[in-house]
Amino acid sequence: MDTPRKQTTDEYPDGAGFHRNSTMEEEVNVDYPDSRKKSAQRGSCEISPENWSSTVAATSFNGLTTSGVESQAPGSRDVHDFVAADMEPLPPPILIDRSREPGAFPMPGFGGRGVTRPATRTENCSLEVPWFGESGSLVVANLVTDDELQSAIPHCNEAEDNERVRQDNSKQIRTYMLLAIILLVAIGMIAIAVSKSSKESSSAMTMPTTASSPPPASVEGSILSMFSQETILAITSDKGSPQSKAWQWMLEDTPLLSFLSDERVQQKFALATLFYATGGELWENSTNWLNHSIHECSWYNKPDFSMKEVVNQYYPGYLAGFLEPLPAGQCNEDGFYQHLWLDRNNLVGSLPPELYLLTALQTFSAAFNFLHGPISSHIGKLTALEGLVFSDLKDGGIIPSEIGLLTNFQVISSRNSNFRGTLPSEIWKLTNLFHFGLSANPQLKGTLPSEIGNCSKLRWLHTDDTSIGGTIPTEFGLLQDLDFASLFSSGLSGSLPSELGLLTRITLFSIFENDLIGTLPTELGAMTASTLLSFRGNQFTGTLPSEFGLLTELSISLNFDNNRFTGTVPTELGQASNLLELKLFDNQFTGAIPSELGHLSSVAHLSFANNYLTGSVPQEILALHPTLYTLTFSGNQMLSGSIPEEVCNINGTCRSTSKHTCEAFPGLSFDCTALLCGCDCSCQGTARNESQV
Repeated sequence: MDTPRKQTTDEYPDGAGFHRNSTMEEEVNVDYPDSRKKSAQRGSCEISPENWSSTVAATSFNGLTTSGVESQAPGSRDVHDFVAADMEPLPPPILIDRSREPGAFPMPGFGGRGVTRPATRTENCSLEVPWFGESGSLVVANLVTDDELQSAIPHCNEAEDNERVRQDNSKQIRTYMLLAIILLVAIGMIAIAVSKSSKESSSAMTMPTTASSPPPASVEGSILSMFSQETILAITSDKGSPQSKAWQWMLEDTPLLSFLSDERVQQKFALATLFYATGGELWENSTNWLNHSIHECSWYNKPDFSMKEVVNQYYPGYLAGFLEPLPAGQCNEDGFYQHLWLDRNNLVGSLPPELYLLTALQTFSAAFNFLHGPISSHIGKLTALEGLVFSDLKDGGIIPSEIGLLTNFQVISSRNSNFRGTLPSEIWKLTNLFHFGLSANPQLKGTLPSEIGNCSKLRWLHTDDTSIGGTIPTEFGLLQDLDFASLFSSGLSGSLPSELGLLTRITLFSIFENDLIGTLPTELGAMTASTLLSFRGNQFTGTLPSEFGLLTELSISLNFDNNRFTGTVPTELGQASNLLELKLFDNQFTGAIPSELGHLSSVAHLSFANNYLTGSVPQEILALHPTLYTLTFSGNQMLSGSIPEEVCNINGTCRSTSKHTCEAFPGLSFDCTALLCGCDCSCQGTARNESQV
């Protein structure tokens, strides 16, 4: 009975469709010689010798089966050879004469005649076995069912999956190994860096101070290459130079040097050179200096700023707010010097140019020592520098124009340092400048140019006892943050600009002993924060503006001595009730002494000498004697009155901020005339030139 046919459509490799016949197939026996009966394996597809002698129900050729033909395999050939891609040549194919018979499978390339072909592996790994019919017979392909096909064909899908898994695992292993290698390299690099840092820190803190053998030439040459030719020459040509001594000290610790950065090496060398150049062995305090086992940031460094402790003796609050609060430490978090203070430490010698290798330096103070100048042009390398303080340099030389390169520069203070030449104009381009102090450098020349208005942050300006003269420019009024202006004995000339009235924050304005002329602007009455104003020793003329009475904060001094003022003494001056001293002598004042001056309840120094004052001495002023240290009326022949006995013995405490004032002869001074008498001056009409009691 015929089996029902199930027709489906599959694809040939060339894309042609066909119908599959699922009728029962004829069994065919294939028997190979014993020499061929051994297990063959290709990948995971296995065919044992026993299988070759068994009945093959259906063997697929791209979905077709062959039946009814018996074939003898070639001798001595393994089944594996049929499966392998590189199999040996097979016997020539058998040509089929009856190529037109139904079911014949023709092979292309042979004139359309049907040809059998050897066993090969299809894409799905099923095995095709060649079947050769009897002579003259046709190989017929019959369709089989799916179940028969699956049971008859050996498959290697699982084997291929295993192979792919194996390959994937192999790739993963290689990937993991590569990642492990990268990780090990990274860990090694980190370990080297940590070890280097650890050795540097450990060596800096704990390494004993021992001399080591000379370094290899490569290390020595590498270190020398960091220095200028000037430094190298000093090292090699003069064994007694500070640079050579510092170099020999550096070589004592060569093992550590190989772990230090170039900046640290330069820092250690610069500090060591400074030590040898300024007689470090004789410093008052050199704790830890040149100790290899201690980091240089722990070497002695004066913990305050010299100018603050000194100048406060003369002008209270002189440096109020100046670098306060004081910096927390001399080095930054990276171990580089930011602040170097060696004031009053018996430094003797010259500052070496290697000092300017400290490129992170922000402030350097070496005041009140015995140093020689000059300031090197290398100062332009210290681009982080904010403050520079010296004093009493033996030869400050010429201030280099390279100072104008220090855009962060805020403070220069170098009193009595024998600077000479002209002050570089570049300094007025430093817009962050807030303290300029070059007092007591009489050979330092220059002017206050209009560019000074660029320094709008300026708070302290000290050019006293210099030759920085010329006129005071109107742009001076732009310095509205100015607190102190000490410009006395500096060769100033011309008249005062009214724009000075814009300086409403200024507390000290001292321009005495210059060549200033003209009248005092009334706008000065707007300088309401002033505690000290000194105009003495100029050639001012005219009357005193009554607007000075608005300066109620005056508490130190108001000094008009040695000018050519005329007119009467303004009564409004009595409103400065906290004033310590009022000086009017050596002028041309006329009229009576205002009794309102008796309101100056804190005054210690009153001087009316050498004027043309008239009238009687106010009793209100004489009543101030408990607080007075000096009181002078001499040189006013027209004054009248009688001095009470209790006023004759003035012995108050000198409370002046002026050293000159306190050194003056204390007490009462007046001319004993027929009009004015008292104390030991008999009021008998007998004139005396002067009486001091």
